[in-house]
Amino acid sequence: MISAISWVPEGASKSVLDVAEQPSKEEIEELIKIGALERK
Repeated sequence: MISAISWVPEGASKSVLDVAEQPSKEEIEELIKIGALERK
C-alpha cells in the first residue's frame, strides 16, 4: 500500500480576500510621467 502525508500550514486553506487600495491621483500622474503606463 502506498501512503502519503502532506503538510499544509494552519489557515492556508482559508480564502481571505485582500482589499486593494486605488492609487492616488499623484501616484497615477507620476506613473504617466515616467512612462510606466505606455501602451505597447
